[in-house]
Amino acid sequence: MSVTRDILSLTHITETIDLIRSSGPDTPAALENDPDIRDATLYRLQTLSESASLLSQAVKDRHPEIPWAAIAGFRNRLVHGYTEVKAERVWEVIAQYLAPLQDVAREELFQLRRERGRDEGSTSDSEARAPSVSRKPHLWAVGTRIRTSTTCENGWASRR
Repeated sequence: MSVTRDILSLTHITETIDLIRSSGPDTPAALENDPDIRDATLYRLQTLSESASLLSQAVKDRHPEIPWAAIAGFRNRLVHGYTEVKAERVWEVIAQYLAPLQDVAREELFQLRRERGRDEGSTSDSEARAPSVSRKPHLWAVGTRIRTSTTCENGWASRR
């Protein structure tokens, strides 16, 4: 996987989280009652999850506190189990779990751009500042329930 692809995916993740925060729902009720906000938010979460799945294994290995496989699974639940998506679970992701993912994405972007600049001889430390990143463990406890699946202890649906 190339550094360029990681940079594109990480940039998409951070920009998408910014969009969800700025124009997404401000309450769980907005997800349930406003179809435009719900559809836009779910689409953004789908594309964000897809970008996370496209990251190189090296990036994922540096951040075991992020449940990468669960994020990819979340995308599949949104795409294939869209009629069973629970607004309160999506709200949990927005309210609690996007910030740690964005912190990691920003940290990685800073490092990758810095390393790339060293390779090209152009990036200085002042071009980007790494954010402080909380290293406390967290889960994307999103739990969507699909008729043909069982919900695991962390809330994710797993097929049997």
